[in-house]
Amino acid sequence: MTDTLVARVTGLEQGAVVPAHVNLVMTEQTLLGLDDSPAHLYGGGPLPAHVARELATSTTAWLRRIRSDPVDGSVCEIDARRRRFDGLVRELVTLRDQHCQGIQCASPIRDIDHIIEHSKGGLTVASNGQGLSKNCHVARGDARMTVGRDPDTAVVRWETTTGLVHRNLPPPALGSGTGDNRQLQLRHFLLHPPDSPASSGC
Repeated sequence: MTDTLVARVTGLEQGAVVPAHVNLVMTEQTLLGLDDSPAHLYGGGPLPAHVARELATSTTAWLRRIRSDPVDGSVCEIDARRRRFDGLVRELVTLRDQHCQGIQCASPIRDIDHIIEHSKGGLTVASNGQGLSKNCHVARGDARMTVGRDPDTAVVRWETTTGLVHRNLPPPALGSGTGDNRQLQLRHFLLHPPDSPASSGC
């Protein structure tokens, strides 16, 4: 009975493989079996290297290269192979940001926001986008809220109506807290610049 229900709902025959889209990121070394660093399953966390390789080398898997920034380790580019341009930009921002980039918010991304507003000439490109939850998107729309991105460091700076300053960087491609010591130190420096009180940044 269960097989009949699945067949009628999905249109697939008994035992057929159900198509699914998951975003799994690993280094080239892990993919090639040169090391066993864990992969990162978006929305699921770390995944053992041997499991990730098995998924990636499946005959039904689609592979796309995702490049990370050598300075801070965040996602900066993705192959344009399976989506229209608009859809790919949205996917890239979602992959890069991983969760809401609002003030002290880690909710799932629901909207892609123009950092420089479209009405003010902001382009619909990944460098001008940030993933936000519904609530943070509404809050960002307050005319008294100031949001901008430093073109040199990619740090997004929010300033609230009460003067609170919050700085954001997309997390590293393999998840928060990953990266070498140099990358971690640089991220800390960018998010907590020495000329600003600790209480004004996050």
